[in-house]
Amino acid sequence: MSRESSLEERALVVGGRPLIPGLGEVILEAPRLARELRPGQFLMARVSPWQDPLLGRPLGVSAVRGSQITLMVAALGRGSRALLALRPGAEVTLRGPLGTPFPPPAQAPLVLAGGGFGVAPLMYAWDELRAGRGEVPTVVLGVPDGSWAPLERLVAHRVGKHLRVFSDDGSLGERGTPCDALEGAGEVWACGPPAMIRAMARCAPPEMRLLVNLDQRMGCGYGGCLGCTVPTVRGPVRACVEGPFFDARDVDWGALEELEGRS
Repeated sequence: MSRESSLEERALVVGGRPLIPGLGEVILEAPRLARELRPGQFLMARVSPWQDPLLGRPLGVSAVRGSQITLMVAALGRGSRALLALRPGAEVTLRGPLGTPFPPPAQAPLVLAGGGFGVAPLMYAWDELRAGRGEVPTVVLGVPDGSWAPLERLVAHRVGKHLRVFSDDGSLGERGTPCDALEGAGEVWACGPPAMIRAMARCAPPEMRLLVNLDQRMGCGYGGCLGCTVPTVRGPVRACVEGPFFDARDVDWGALEELEGRS
């Protein structure tokens, strides 16, 4: 979505909670954006009225309930740490909806695979697929170890028996990675750290539609700065406009690796 067609809204913090050290939820009252958001899109958030950092933080939406939006926030920098420190009554400036929504699923069964806090936009997608299409996909959560149990409990509360959990050391759920859930899937939507995304792109059979999140380092969020360019077989595109989810078969993975190596 372009800058001209996106909205800016002063949202009110109404709640939130820590999950694990450096990761938490922030719940915002933002009625206009709540009406316009679609799964797969994201928001740029900036703490108000601070001007530092100047640019907003791109954040995935984990839930929309009426006029309220839930963001899952990882403390990766000054902006995200400031968001997590907010208390009810504080204001946040949101811009969005940004990016392109998920397309309708093309093949069944659908699996939603999230690595760590990358599961956030997939939880929102799960809610909407169940409510709008009557589909109940399997959600796969991959984590390093048992210290992520609070996140596992949060996801399990939302999706119940439709959750599979993998941990690197086997201390939470099954021992393994989200790649182990590809067998039998017709289509997969994946969001997580770059190593997980690359592994899933290598593991997926060529006939599978695998949508992967490539939210490169973003600046403006609406395509003007070209800082989040993703090389594809059809030429460069912008993760914040044409993405952040792409068909893995369309990504030029060699060129992407070179681009990341220069950044």
